[in-house]
Amino acid sequence: MKLNQERLALVSLSLLLATSSAAQVTAPISINDDTPAGSTIVDLRSVLTNNQIADSADLKILNHQDPIVNCLAINGTVLYATHLVDRDSLCREPLIQRYVKPCCLDSEPCELWLQLSHKAAQSNVLIPKLRLRLLDSNDNAPTFRRASLQAEVQEGERGRRISSPDFLAADPDQGDNSRLTYRLESDDDEFSFALENSNRRPVVLKTNRALDREKTDSYSLRLLAVDNGRPQRTGTLSITVLVLDINDETPVFEKSLYVASVPENAPKNTPVVTVRAVDGDQGANGRVSYRISPGEYANHFDVSNQPDGSGLVKLKYQLDADQLAHRGGKIDLYVSAMDHGSPQRSAEEARIEVTVSNVNDERPEIEVIPLSSGVPENSPDIPVARVEVKDRDSHLSSLSCRVEDPEGGGGGGFVLRDDLSSALPSGNFAGHQSRGFVLRSERPLDRELRSTVQLIIVCLDGGGLNGTAVVRFRVSDRNDNPPRFQKPVFQFHLPENTPPPENYRIGIIKADDKDEGENARIAYSLEPSADADAFHLDAQTGQLFARRPWDREELLRRSASGSASQRRLAQVTLTVTATDSNPDHRDSATVLVTIDNLNDNRPQFEQTDYSFRVMENALIGREVGAVRAFDADDEGSLSPGPIDYVIISAGDEPLEPQRSFQLNRRTGQLSLARKLDRETRPSYVFRVAAIDSGVSGDSGRGRLTGTATITVEVEDENDCDPQIIEPRADQVFKVPSSTKPGRTLLQIQAVDNDVGQNAQIVYSLTSLAANAIGVDRGSGTVIVTGPLGPPGASFEATLEARDCGSPARFSRVRVFFRVSAPDGDDDNVDAAAAGRMAPIGGESAAAAASSPAGAHRREQFYCWACCSSCCCCWPRRPRWRWCCSGPAVGDQQVAASTEPTT
Repeated sequence: MKLNQERLALVSLSLLLATSSAAQVTAPISINDDTPAGSTIVDLRSVLTNNQIADSADLKILNHQDPIVNCLAINGTVLYATHLVDRDSLCREPLIQRYVKPCCLDSEPCELWLQLSHKAAQSNVLIPKLRLRLLDSNDNAPTFRRASLQAEVQEGERGRRISSPDFLAADPDQGDNSRLTYRLESDDDEFSFALENSNRRPVVLKTNRALDREKTDSYSLRLLAVDNGRPQRTGTLSITVLVLDINDETPVFEKSLYVASVPENAPKNTPVVTVRAVDGDQGANGRVSYRISPGEYANHFDVSNQPDGSGLVKLKYQLDADQLAHRGGKIDLYVSAMDHGSPQRSAEEARIEVTVSNVNDERPEIEVIPLSSGVPENSPDIPVARVEVKDRDSHLSSLSCRVEDPEGGGGGGFVLRDDLSSALPSGNFAGHQSRGFVLRSERPLDRELRSTVQLIIVCLDGGGLNGTAVVRFRVSDRNDNPPRFQKPVFQFHLPENTPPPENYRIGIIKADDKDEGENARIAYSLEPSADADAFHLDAQTGQLFARRPWDREELLRRSASGSASQRRLAQVTLTVTATDSNPDHRDSATVLVTIDNLNDNRPQFEQTDYSFRVMENALIGREVGAVRAFDADDEGSLSPGPIDYVIISAGDEPLEPQRSFQLNRRTGQLSLARKLDRETRPSYVFRVAAIDSGVSGDSGRGRLTGTATITVEVEDENDCDPQIIEPRADQVFKVPSSTKPGRTLLQIQAVDNDVGQNAQIVYSLTSLAANAIGVDRGSGTVIVTGPLGPPGASFEATLEARDCGSPARFSRVRVFFRVSAPDGDDDNVDAAAAGRMAPIGGESAAAAASSPAGAHRREQFYCWACCSSCCCCWPRRPRWRWCCSGPAVGDQQVAASTEPTT
């Protein structure tokens, strides 16, 4: 609910004050539900009396720990909301039990106390407690525990009550906003369901009428929960009611009367008639069984249940039409139908009127005499059997006989021909008049299509009587079919390096021969090949055995020049032959034996020793080089396993390579993990390992490892300045004025931690007395090159040591030279001390010497570090002076006065 900042909450105030200031306010301050942050609740001046609070009172809330009060604050005398005030969350359990007045029921408000104080004069004054009441707004819709459910009710029940806890909805609002009314909606026009209670608990669903599953087997309902708020809010529960079946339908025959006829000589199990009854129920209630009702001829018939639900009435015993002549040759048979429900329901009986037809009692008699045990296939016009027919009451000339083939249809390629070669009957008909026939085949037989033939000989006499006889014979086999392998290619797998027993079974190769017996006996053999001797094929069973172990990698190397499939897979190709007893009958197939990989090869690096070079100070991540290993086990694999590369050792410093280098676990790429300093360490030697992934299913074998050595030489970068060791900076050298040119004054000694040209040093100097001294650029020797000047003269020189790198780096020091008397007498200045003299101040000694005598100038002072705490200073010419204003440190320049010495 959106409220602007200036909307004031509804405030219902009433103060009941006692005579003292401790009286409590009894009327509550109402706060609307969903009051937004920043909204004004009430100006407390309108609630508290003048003697309780002044307009400028400093009000404070004391019970901030209460959850509702925690959402409020006071600005001056205005009580306002600091957070959204949601009554439904603040007044729920267990908060109301601890802080709020325990009355937040459906009919009672949610209240709590607001404890205030204000600062008056020199102390805090407690203000009577204020009651806060949170008003509810209808901001929640009723909700069911589930969105949908199923219920079941039996058909035929009226007034059936259905109840469930899931029928109840919940509404966290209060009062009318949470008071729910239920109603039912349905797409059923007949209003089959209704609510028993629309506004009370429990909510009960009941049926208005008896339900008929056969008419409607399920109903879709919607239970609505509607609150009494404004606006009203609704929750919905979808209910599916399934109607359960009861056995309320009786089977009904499709016909009340069935008519059938059967000849008196019909054999047992002759079908008579099919009956059918229908039951509208479901499951067992609708499954129908049949039975013959008791009667005079009921035991001559039987009925069986058929898969389609019908009943087939069959003849159980043969009937005699002569015995039924008094009844017109008719039998009334009754059949009943009953379902499998409980209680069981039965249909009214159906009547079957069966007419038994009269036939001639003396039918032709047939005797079959086989001529051989079998008929060879692929041979036409072969005599099969001799047939003799006798009829006691008909003339033989009126007999007509035919051949019936129930399986093949018609005569099945067989014919009966009169047998004129025998004038006298034989067999069982000796002494009786008979007629002979020869049963012959008209076309070749194929045993593979039909191995056994069953024919029926039917003979009909002149009176319409027929006799039948069954002729059975086998079709004998001829070897007219070659063996055929079950598939053109057989594929098997053999683990490599498996030490087989004498014969390790790989698989079985099967061929089929449509012939039988010896004609179908198959002999298996291996065609000669380079690998055939390593296998054994059982000639009778077709089982293939391995005679020796195989090395998959060796096979791959051997087949490297073969086909693409051979290079990809370690396979052995064999050719097998199947033959039967006819050598011309043969078939061939290909056998592919895949040698499965085992993890029996360690990864091999392309080199055992790798040598890389990298410039010092190269950026982190800079590629140094790469190592690569291959695994013979992965050769030819369709999905080679990954090789992991790791750094494993580095002699006495095992962790140094890991700190300095990073080896990509997958690619073998070696890169810098930090910047290298050649001057700190010029080279690194460590070992790396290549670890394979193992082989899936290779139990008992772990991952294998190969190693290599990496040497990384750190190439020099000109990153070091030459360091001048001798002379020291600001060192003073005494030189007699009589020193001749060519005399060595000092030797510059400098070192450079780089190597090569970066460490090759050349020397130079800069001085105002450039004509007096010089330096050898290669050796650093400083020599006298000209007149030095009169005794007492001094000058400075800047010595430079520069390397030959690119760009070149250099360092410089400044030294001082003082010209002494030829005899070395210099006003009793100790020579050793004079060697450690250094100028103090800004001017050079030469500049100081050239200034006019007695002129007002800043004189140049020299300091001689004669002790640990004092120094001796003098202007121009040395004179003793103690200046212990600060400690002297060796030969370093110290602070001294630049005023003339008195």
